[in-house]
Amino acid sequence: MWEHFWRQLDAGRVASGAELDRVAGTNNYGRAVLARWRRTGRIPDTVDGSHVNGGRA
Repeated sequence: MWEHFWRQLDAGRVASGAELDRVAGTNNYGRAVLARWRRTGRIPDTVDGSHVNGGRA
């Protein structure tokens, strides 16, 4: 999920929770993952594609 999220961001898109579920083969988990990443500071609260690659783990 993490790699897909950043590939999409590099392409100027923000992946949704549903999209992350499709990529990872999960159900209703992607939205929770995005919320956790935001809550823990792994990704900003708002992501608009104007990012710097320094946030990657």
